[in-house]
Amino acid sequence: MFTQTLRAALMGSAVLLVAAGPAPAPRQTVTGPTAVYWLSASTATGPMAGMSMGGPGGAPARPSFGQMMRGGFGGGGPVKTLKLQLGSSRKAPAPAADHFWSPAMDMGTSVPLLSPQPSDPTPRGYTGRTDGQYEQPKGKLLIYWGCGAHAAPGQPVVIDFAKVAQNPQALAGMMTGLDITPMKEPSADRFATYGEWPNSRNNEPVPGGASLVGEHWVKGNYSPDIKLTLTSGQDFLEPIRLRQTPDAGGGVALTWQAIARSRGFHATVIGAQETRRGADPVMVMWTSSAAQVGAFATPDYISDEDLARLVAKKALLPGSATACTVPAEVIKAAPSGMLNLTAWGGEADFAYPARPADPKVAWNIQWTAKVRYRSTVGTILGMDDADFGGQSAEDGPREKPKEEKGGKARKILRGLGIPGTR
Repeated sequence: MFTQTLRAALMGSAVLLVAAGPAPAPRQTVTGPTAVYWLSASTATGPMAGMSMGGPGGAPARPSFGQMMRGGFGGGGPVKTLKLQLGSSRKAPAPAADHFWSPAMDMGTSVPLLSPQPSDPTPRGYTGRTDGQYEQPKGKLLIYWGCGAHAAPGQPVVIDFAKVAQNPQALAGMMTGLDITPMKEPSADRFATYGEWPNSRNNEPVPGGASLVGEHWVKGNYSPDIKLTLTSGQDFLEPIRLRQTPDAGGGVALTWQAIARSRGFHATVIGAQETRRGADPVMVMWTSSAAQVGAFATPDYISDEDLARLVAKKALLPGSATACTVPAEVIKAAPSGMLNLTAWGGEADFAYPARPADPKVAWNIQWTAKVRYRSTVGTILGMDDADFGGQSAEDGPREKPKEEKGGKARKILRGLGIPGTR
């Protein structure tokens, strides 16, 4: 009897232990970071690469035709840009910080991270109507999407601005872009103290041969010291070497070399249909997305999470892609549109100190750093690099067109309203 009672008691205890389950793991206490630092690295090629060159205070400059040509294959190689952003919860009466780097950058020993002055809240420069009169938009927008010799059935989607202007909800639903969550980069409105480069004190262009490989050290009076080392696998992305080849059906085949660290590609075309004088304009947009997406703006950078999701949904071409054909219908509608191809290389993340393995030990983060990458080429649809004075892989050297005499490239850029081509 005693044995049966003991057995029942033990079984009951076991049931209770099973029902209760294992004790939950202690949650690690995490504090900080005190400072957040982002490095945004871009590589650009093609005749529109010069458009990314910064002016005073980091503002966009008005590049000359020669500067745009230097971004092509026949010029001085790729145009590299770097944006540095430091945010800190600390305050300083006179904030100052510098970014020191290795000789591989070929830009001296350091650049200053300037804290911008508070902006004037008074709006300036508005030149729109002030009489309360509504200006009815005119024209149409043709939207195509997907790689292939011909556009899929149901294309293009036609937006007649005169008919949909009174229904902004319907218009917004038709004019969709890539579904991404904007990355929250450091900024003056998110941190007690903020510094950036390029800035009004220093906006030196990054040399085409610059490399991020090596040690980087950020030192300032409003943040802890930030030290990190970048490897060859964390350098600028390779430039995109794009080829355009007309196909027999009227489309244009785009091919490019593999980009080793690319996680996704996106191609867009924005142009205008030729219309008779006085007729309403007809704009044309195309993207490489397998689903309807407008080519309104290609994001500068996309997070790793969004890259993986958009590639899985076929909104982006996979990182292994090396080809896409612009459909014949797009070429017919906009034979000289603006073509852009972008590769995103993901992110490299750092934190100091390292996370303690013991969850009972608090992780007091002093700083985090993120390096993000992209490579892009901007050119004219249907025009290969040789049209801009370059040379293809199969050809020998070509004589560059004399800039002062204009030529096919200058004529098309002028027709698209690109500054510096008059």
